[in-house]
Amino acid sequence: MRARNSTPIDQASTVIMPRVLLISYRAAMEPQEARLVARLITDLLAVGVDVLLDEMQDIHTLPVLKFQSCDWVLLVQMQNNAAFAQAEVRLNKAIEQNGRGRLRGILRVSVAVYPVSNALPELDAPIVFDASSDYPRALAGIVNTLHPDNQARLYGVRRGTAPPVIHQRPLLLEIAASTLFSSPRTPARVQRIHIILIVLTVLIVLGAILARALIVMPAPKVVQHPLTAPTMTAVISTPQELLYKQITGMKPAFVDTLGQQDAYKWDQSQQQGESCAFSAGAYQVEILPPAVGQQRYVCLEHAAVFTSLALQVSVKLVQGDVGGIVLRANGYRSYYWFSLDSAGCYRLVMLAASGQLQILSQDAQSCLGINMQNTNSLTAIAQGTTLSLYINSIFIKQFQNIAATSGQVGFVVIRRKLPTRVVFTNFKVWQLA
Repeated sequence: MRARNSTPIDQASTVIMPRVLLISYRAAMEPQEARLVARLITDLLAVGVDVLLDEMQDIHTLPVLKFQSCDWVLLVQMQNNAAFAQAEVRLNKAIEQNGRGRLRGILRVSVAVYPVSNALPELDAPIVFDASSDYPRALAGIVNTLHPDNQARLYGVRRGTAPPVIHQRPLLLEIAASTLFSSPRTPARVQRIHIILIVLTVLIVLGAILARALIVMPAPKVVQHPLTAPTMTAVISTPQELLYKQITGMKPAFVDTLGQQDAYKWDQSQQQGESCAFSAGAYQVEILPPAVGQQRYVCLEHAAVFTSLALQVSVKLVQGDVGGIVLRANGYRSYYWFSLDSAGCYRLVMLAASGQLQILSQDAQSCLGINMQNTNSLTAIAQGTTLSLYINSIFIKQFQNIAATSGQVGFVVIRRKLPTRVVFTNFKVWQLA
């Protein structure tokens, strides 16, 4: 029942794809812009990029957890940036995260099909991609920036080709204007010719804009992702977010308040300061004196062995260091645990039957600043060899090639330096096919 954390810890070899927070103000999008953003999201998902969405539906709340769990920020430039102030707040947060080394970078993509009425705040040396005029090259440029090691072709364009340049005004008008005003000694007749050329250029540009507005533009071809079918009116979600909503929207197969012992046959034990017990309407796991040093204590249920499942529980760190959930357990010999510590950092760790520990989530983005003194919800969705993790209903990360495919579930408490007590409530299990 007790396993001491005394073995060496290895770095994970799992390949983690880049995670992007895509920020846009959906309420102000033109229909063509909404289709273009939907196409961009599904195409990024199709090539393995992990996409989180901030559609600024609640423009007064900054999605801090999403910022802290992503690698890149991708700002969407639309024709009408009605939420300019909110975009600026998010941009400042992204710049702060980038300055602290928590972001790899900030990108900007334009989907504006007409002239932009209010530009997003400028960045220092911005990386800008124009998806409205040359979508394939913009997508290739974005993917190459996010994941430069992959040299596959997208839409016949090799990643790494230069993204198209965005002109803030028509190039012909810019050239004509520079020609007129750069030579004060130009003869009057030549100046009149230049003025006529400018007027004609302006008329041509206005005519082209008017014609574009009158023509019903065909919907762009969308590369459908297996779990998403975005439309112009639907709120776009990642496959992992859709999976969470789909599963937790169903009736759980098992529900346990953890207020008292029941058919799940939870561990109840106490030895040398380590205990699993029902107390005050909750299940409490603790490592208290006389226990000293780094220790790990695991408490399991003994009524079922689960294969594919979704496991959810409410966790509160009353005092100490670390608390979390256990799944795919073969007794106390081998298991996985998903935990949060007092600093708000999460970990996914595998204990092999040999006693060797492997941290699968050892990266700079694992610290999310969560207040563990509040009650937090941990969810793990295990399907075959794939494991998806969520904190407070927000998708955190997905792991592939999970070795164990079945086992018991339970809870874990870890003492690093301080006596630790963790309270668990509201245990739910959804059995998946």
